[in-house]
Amino acid sequence: MSNHPSATAVIRCPDDRYSPGNLLARGLDKILKNESVQSYYSLTAFGGSLELVLDDNQLTWKWKMAICQRLQIDHLIIIDHMDCGAYYYAYPGMTKEKEKAKHLENLQYSQRILSKYIPQAKIKLYLHNNNKVVFSS
Repeated sequence: MSNHPSATAVIRCPDDRYSPGNLLARGLDKILKNESVQSYYSLTAFGGSLELVLDDNQLTWKWKMAICQRLQIDHLIIIDHMDCGAYYYAYPGMTKEKEKAKHLENLQYSQRILSKYIPQAKIKLYLHNNNKVVFSS
């Protein structure tokens, strides 16, 4: 049994635009408020859903999910954002429309994979553009 104060984990990009006061931070605040998570949550900041898709052996994700199981996480929120430098690096020449489609594809893939590692968790997916949510499931 864990004495950890939160049963929620948030996975998001380490983009510096998530710093307090920036547009991505305001978007994050809206998402967390929507999920009724405002004070305590575990944060894992790395390449969002893209990192799972591009990590062939998924060792980083497996390790993170083992921690989630140990902490008895039952609510996992995966947040991607538009205008993501990592996406433009991973998929050169991508348009905004293709970026959105790729985010949605990668988020849904991530949900399928992660549900195998922490089957007890409710997994929520979000894609936002600055402070506006453009997709949630």
